[in-house]
Amino acid sequence: MSFDEFSDVALGYYDAVSKRDRKKFESYLNDDLSFTAILSNEGLLTDVGTFRNSQDFWFKGTSGSFTVKPHGVWLGDGVGHFSVIADYRNQNGNGTEFAKVIYISSVFKKISQQWFLVHIQNTVLETR
Repeated sequence: MSFDEFSDVALGYYDAVSKRDRKKFESYLNDDLSFTAILSNEGLLTDVGTFRNSQDFWFKGTSGSFTVKPHGVWLGDGVGHFSVIADYRNQNGNGTEFAKVIYISSVFKKISQQWFLVHIQNTVLETR
């Protein structure tokens, strides 16, 4: 698999998030694999179920936008790292709009010709 092909796979995950496509998002998760997430709003999560539930607010929501720009890619034998710079815009509980620039690092593992997310970490770089 080439870097471009892997990038398409990883961008598919981020596209699912951006479009609030829960079914496609779920296709990148595997309950049987070791998983970690380090999220600025949730801290350390060590299982897929907790991560899945932490994303409910986004997938059930109707406001806001989430777009990404590829930042870096590394591809090994059955594992790949993909990072993006995300532009996240939404409203807080008071209805006040905000924007965040977020660096997101993700690791995918290939099992039986399918890529699964096994690690994700986000870092807020800027809040406006």
